Amino acid sequence: ATAERPSLEATLQNALNVAAALTGAERGSLFLLNSVGVVTHSLLTYRGMTPDQQQGVVRRVMDRGLSGWVVRHRAAALISDTGQDDRWLASSSEAAPVAGSALGVPIISGAALVGVLTLTHSQLGRFTEEHLHLMQAAADQLALALRNAQIFEEQRLSAGRQAALYGVMRAVGEQLNPQAVAAEAVAAIVRLVNGEASWPGVGIALPDRDGQGWVLAAGSGSLDGHVGGPPPRDLAV
Repeated sequence: ATAERPSLEATLQNALNVAAALTGAERGSLFLLNSVGVVTHSLLTYRGMTPDQQQGVVRRVMDRGLSGWVVRHRAAALISDTGQDDRWLASSSEAAPVAGSALGVPIISGAALVGVLTLTHSQLGRFTEEHLHLMQAAADQLALALRNAQIFEEQRLSAGRQAALYGVMRAVGEQLNPQAVAAEAVAAIVRLVNGEASWPGVGIALPDRDGQGWVLAAGSGSLDGHVGGPPPRDLAV
């Protein structure tokens, strides 16, 4: 099932859907980690949460919850009653229903732990040893699918960056005036990365005449009104 979804996000979603279908889980999460154990991608089935709330959940469960325990011990966990197990961290969010039982499985590729899968159900004792063994076996295949999706994503992003760079260079190549170059570059960047990044504004700042500060030579979006003056103070230049 995961092989049918080449993109990383689609692979994560499909893998979580399949895991839930195989075990009868009501809810679940799937986290990907980098080489130092930091979560790089997260997928939660909880609805009604803002991105900031989801990030908060990820931090808490990785710090004090079951997902963090699975990562630290590199071992699967089967919890029949979450209320009687210290590895389970009860959520205070109304968007996260109460879980009676839970199942956590590490996703390991070679010697590297690349992710953690967690499944929950409102009933006590919903998951069995058979479910645990099934998810452990599926995790081996999932690790390969996720790695393939990561490689595909890296190649796609690299190709997109090269195309954007080429487009910007071609757009500014015939311009000689610094302000005109900046304006063409901003327009090209906005056009080429549309849909790839959620940037409220794009701008290019040039040194002022004294070389002691910056002047926004061109801008779009939230920076459009600052052109000709210094960049906003909260903007990193």
